[in-house]
Amino acid sequence: MKIKIYTSPGCSYCAHLKTLLKRANLEWTEYVVGQDIPVDQFMAEYPQVKGAPFTVIDGRQYQTVADVAVMLLKEGLVTAPKRD
Repeated sequence: MKIKIYTSPGCSYCAHLKTLLKRANLEWTEYVVGQDIPVDQFMAEYPQVKGAPFTVIDGRQYQTVADVAVMLLKEGLVTAPKRD
């Protein structure tokens, strides 16, 4: 899988996304918007994005951590946490 994640500094959802990808034993390239990629360039490439994190996996776009989690569950790359 080719994974690109776009994050912002101090974003707790971005940290959750990276934890999720680690659980799935996946590697990714991270771009911090405003540091690694200018904000205007990011917005020109992805005008529909509402916030961080934003993920692109094999060309498919995911707006939220939950969207990525659902895909990873369906692919069998992670399992749902056990509830007490």
